[in-house]
Amino acid sequence: MLKSLSGVAAEAFPNGLACASDHQTLGVHSGTHIDDPWHHHLSSEGKRFKTPDEFPLAWAYSDGVVLNMTHKRPGGVISLADIHEALKKINYHLKPLDIVLTRTDTISFGTQRSIGPITPGWDGRQQYG
Repeated sequence: MLKSLSGVAAEAFPNGLACASDHQTLGVHSGTHIDDPWHHHLSSEGKRFKTPDEFPLAWAYSDGVVLNMTHKRPGGVISLADIHEALKKINYHLKPLDIVLTRTDTISFGTQRSIGPITPGWDGRQQYG
């Protein structure tokens, strides 16, 4: 543990225990889906979408809201009406730069070997522009 705290003696910490130094790696697509606009639609309202490396940091660091879509089945569509209903259930109104997290509990669907929709997805008509 102390290897990551270069130059600090173990005696400097209670019982020789330092702070946690965990490292995580998260893929841009399957981890965050922040690249979604780019790989589904290259533009909106005549403007090219930004790629994740071009996003302002504010787009990735803001308040988050979780929408419960666990009632949706694999390959199902999450519609604008579903989103409004989920927001109503938690008595929340979206504000600019909110980060919307969609809870689908996809892991409960199990695994599949074929390529195809395994998780419910948003209807793209309400996502962009």
